[in-house]
Amino acid sequence: PLAAYAINFLRRLLEYPVPALAAAVGADTEPPPPRADLDALLADVCHGVADALVVNLEHKAEGGYGKQHALRALFLMNNAQYVVRHAKRCKELGRLLGSRWQAERKAEMHAHADEYRQRSFGRLLELLARDAENAEAHAPLGVGKVNSALDEIARLQRHWTVADASLRDRVRRSVARAVLPPYEAFAERVLAAKGKGGGTDATPPAGVLKKMIPGTGGASLRYTPAEVEALIASLFAHGDEAADEATTATPATSSSAATHRV
Repeated sequence: PLAAYAINFLRRLLEYPVPALAAAVGADTEPPPPRADLDALLADVCHGVADALVVNLEHKAEGGYGKQHALRALFLMNNAQYVVRHAKRCKELGRLLGSRWQAERKAEMHAHADEYRQRSFGRLLELLARDAENAEAHAPLGVGKVNSALDEIARLQRHWTVADASLRDRVRRSVARAVLPPYEAFAERVLAAKGKGGGTDATPPAGVLKKMIPGTGGASLRYTPAEVEALIASLFAHGDEAADEATTATPATSSSAATHRV
């Protein structure tokens, strides 16, 4: 709980009376320093702790997740959100850190969210884009690979969690905007290859796509567009049940499930 320790330390420090705060930052002089000078010293302390926290979280992510890039991004996103939220909750801490620092951390949070989306769904999007580029030349050829990409996402991420409701919904919407349009187009091409409703704007009904498609090497499309949409909506499902006080990323591994709480 590295982020929680750091934020709690700063929050409790700022609860001390002014003379104690002055002593803590080496400003216990006679006469006492002006409050503006004391605030400047306290802001330096808060920035030092907060910036060190960011660096240590990066190191922890590098060492703890290795090549699990999507999970690493999720971990950093969760922690950035935790720091920003609690800086806002503690008005004195937020004031000393400043709006610019908070905006920078929020931008980092969004960058980590974008990296999570790319790392998690990049392979699927690449397959869909490649098939779309060659749509005029052949029937869909990547059905088996698309199935495998979705299977891997569903398997690896079923225990991953984002506890904050607004961030959770934002990431889901971002993924849906990126994935659903090209996947629906891909499903329509698959359906057209089968000769049942290709070229229409209607979403193929559940079950119709799960048939052998000519030119796909015997593969069947395992997920309808509605099922992909449901899969995206189920991301971080454990977060729907978790209290917002906990921000967690939980990887599912072959041997164990480790929970990392900020």
